[in-house]
Formats: sequence, structure tokens, C-alpha cells
Amino acid sequence: ASMAGARLDRAVLTQANLSNADLSGARLYQADLSGANLSGANLSQATLAQADLTDANLPGVNLSGATLSRAVLENAVLSGAHLHAAKLDSANLLNADFTGADLGEATLADARIDGARFADAKLDSTIWTNRRRCSPGSVGECR
Repeated sequence: ASMAGARLDRAVLTQANLSNADLSGARLYQADLSGANLSGANLSQATLAQADLTDANLPGVNLSGATLSRAVLENAVLSGAHLHAAKLDSANLLNADFTGADLGEATLADARIDGARFADAKLDSTIWTNRRRCSPGSVGECR
């Protein structure tokens, strides 16, 4: 389904199946996507600030350039996700799974990452939680 550019601010989409949906450039400010299936979805350049993605399933999702500031992604699965240049500042990423995800040039300033998994994640020039820039070529941990 193509919902590119859709305005879905504050939408309640709990447990929704949006796998492979085109939501590029969509506005999902404060949307409730808890438990939603967004596997393979295109959310590039989307606005998900303050959205609730608790327990959401997002493997392979494209969130390149997306805004997820102050979003809640607790226990979310983002394995293999594309988060290049995404803004995750002050986000709740507790126990989120970023295994193999591309977080190159993404911003995680002041994000909560306790229990989050970054195995094989690309952290090339990522702005880390302490506002330090990861070294180019960093994989799995901010160096």
C-alpha cells in the first residue's frame, strides 16, 4: 500500500500490519504503532517524533533520514534496518535490536540504550548517546 506523504499524526495503529508499506515522507508524529509489523516498510524521511513503537517489528525497514526524536522503540526489532542519517535523539531504545542495522551518520544524542543490541551494526560517523562522533568504519560499537 502506498501512503507516501500521508498525514497520520497521533494515529492509533497498534498491532497494524504495515509490512512493505510505502510511508516515505509520512507524518506520524505521536502515532501509536506499538506492536505494529513494519517489516520491509519504506519510512525514509518520515516524521515519527514522539511516536510509540514499543514491541514493533521493523526488520529491514527503511528509516533513512527519518526523525524519531523522543520516540519510544523499547523492545523493537530493527535488525538489518536502514537508519542512515536518522534522528534518534532522546529516544527510548531500551532492549531494542539493531543487529546488522545501518546507523551511519545517525544521531543518538541523549538516547537511552540500556540492553540494546548493536552487533554488526554500522556506526560510521554516528553521533553517540554522549554526543561523541563514532569513528568512520565503526561496526558493532562506537569507537
